[in-house]
Parts: sequence; C-alpha cells; structure tokens
Amino acid sequence: MKKTFARLEDLGQLPDKIVSKVISMRPDLKNKKWVDTQMASGQFTEAMESVVTDPTEQVYGYEQYNRTVKYAVNTRQLKGKYATISKLEKNMKFDIGIINPWYGKRDWYKSAQELRSRIKDDGMMVLVAPDPTQSKSSWGAKVRKFLIENGIQERWDATGVFPNVDSGRLSVYFMDLKSTANLKCLESNTIESSILERMIKLTETVPAFKAVRGRQDITYIADKSDTQTQTHSVVAYTSVTKEKLVVSYVEEKYKRSQKGFISGKKILINRHFGKNNPDPYYIVDDVKDSQLGYGVIAIDVPSHTSETDMMKLLTHPIYRKVLAYLKGGSHDINQSHLELLPNFNLSEVKNLDEFLTQQLNLTDSEKSKIYA
Repeated sequence: MKKTFARLEDLGQLPDKIVSKVISMRPDLKNKKWVDTQMASGQFTEAMESVVTDPTEQVYGYEQYNRTVKYAVNTRQLKGKYATISKLEKNMKFDIGIINPWYGKRDWYKSAQELRSRIKDDGMMVLVAPDPTQSKSSWGAKVRKFLIENGIQERWDATGVFPNVDSGRLSVYFMDLKSTANLKCLESNTIESSILERMIKLTETVPAFKAVRGRQDITYIADKSDTQTQTHSVVAYTSVTKEKLVVSYVEEKYKRSQKGFISGKKILINRHFGKNNPDPYYIVDDVKDSQLGYGVIAIDVPSHTSETDMMKLLTHPIYRKVLAYLKGGSHDINQSHLELLPNFNLSEVKNLDEFLTQQLNLTDSEKSKIYA
C-alpha cells in the first residue's frame, strides 16, 4: 500500500536542493535560525546543518515522539537543537521553516498554518505538500490565499518525486514573508486549464451537470441496518464499489435531512471517480427520500439527456483530463467540479470526438496531447 507522506528513502536529494535554493534567494539566512517542526528521519535538518554558519546554535528540529528525535540525531549525527514538539517554547520564533508534513486528510494545511505562527514576519517558509492551487474549488482558493498572503515566490513541481507516495499532484512552495507574492508562479498554462475555461463558458448556454455529495455521519453512523425495518426505513447508499452498490437503512430522523438527500433518477459514482478506468457507477431510478454516504456522489439525470450519454461524456478522455485537473492534487472529486462541466444533449451526435472538438475549438496539438 502506498503512503500518504514522504519519508526516509523517498526524499532523495530534494532536501539539499531546497536549502540551496533558500540560500540563493536569501543569503542572509545563512546566519539565522532554521526549524523543521516535523523532522521525522532528519533529512531536512541534516541539509539545514550543511548550509548554516553554526549548526549547534542555528538549526532546530521537533517531532512528536522522543524515540523519533533520537533516531534522527543518532543516525545522521546531527549537531543542532532537537526535542519533542511539546518542548517547543510557546513564543519562540524562527527565521526560516521547512516542513514535509503528513499529506493525508489535509493535515498538511494545518501544519503549514502552525509553522507560519512560528516564523518571523521577515522570514521564509518552504512547504512540500499536495498542490490544489489550480483547482476551481473553495479548497483551491483557500490554499492560494494562504500562499499569496505569505509571499509565495516560487513553486516547484514535485509530482512523481516520491514513487512510494500516493499523493496526487505535489509541489514545493517557497514563501518569502517580507516580499510581495509572485502570482505568476501560481498561473497555469496547461491544456486542461484552457479547456476548462471553454467548458465553463459553454455552461452559459448548455446545462451543466448537477450533483450532490453525501454525508460523513451517514457513512460512519454505527446504527445502520442491512435490511429495511420499521425503525430503519430510510434508504442510504453508502458506497459505490466495482462489485456492488452498497445499500443500508437508517433511522427515520435522517429522512429529508437537507444535506445528502436525494430523490428522482440518479447516477451514483464514488468520490474517487476518474482514478480507475473503468470507474464503477450505478443508475438508481425513482429514488424517494434517500440519503448518501460521504464517499458517494449522486448526479441528476435531466430530461434533455440520458444516463448513457452522460456517462459517455464523463468517461471521455477530455472530461477525465479536466476532472483530474480540477482535483488539484486530491484524490476526490466534488459536486462543485462536476457543476463546471457542460452536460450536452448527444441524441443526434454520431461521433463524440468530432462533436467535442468542434464545441471546444480544440487544436490538433491539443487533441494529440489529450489522446496520447
């Protein structure tokens, strides 16, 4: 199973490259205080020690457990100041912080915020983390805002640097807190971003997909039944797998609860749609007062099209490329991603490739890259 963080052998030469870049950007930091608040095996702190004037006084590293700290210090013969995170003084500030945090469940963003609180306003931060900056979602906007407010200067693509890590798109973010953000480093000139803009424009005249995502409490509620009973009468679609659509039954109190509630005809997909080819999906017809688990997305089937034509679109290489782009480093798609895409009426379309080429004004170069 792949990991959701990069440690030990995964890092390769990246720490040395990062600290060298920091020194080239801010030579003054050679004589300042450095910190890694999630030092793990100590590869970043080792790289820090190699560029500062006095490692014993300038490099600090912290971890949750003392055994982790001892392992890093002893294995790499570190000379700086290392301790458990509980011993980090409340008001202590540093000039430069570098972290490669845990990537799962967006914990990395919280770690980045915590690190920022430890860095002086004229200092620097470097973060190795998932990259949702190109996403049109509120999550992408939130991360971009954080980077801009903290003076993002450069962004390295680190996708694929860690072959044992299941993380999606990764980047190294260099932030100089005393500088104005370099907005160009957050721009994207990818084919996917260009096609997405055309798709969004088309939804002004073509209906977009409409969808709803399920609820966490439905997924994790312990009191579910495998059969419909008098007390557990509300249908809950809790999981979409290759083998089957998992259906449970929950209490009446969940009926008509606003979030995750569905009625009518739906296409049900899982939140990882686009990761597998083919992706599992199921059609449910004449649904009444039903609920969805968190991992399930229900897509409306409007009268102007059919579920078959909708899936032709969603599984087409162009739509798959754009959805992958919208994920922005995450494994999940959201209903908001789908609602940016045109849901064409294909009833008279004989060749879908030609139709989409015409609708999206695709160039030969774009087509060759999409279908490569």
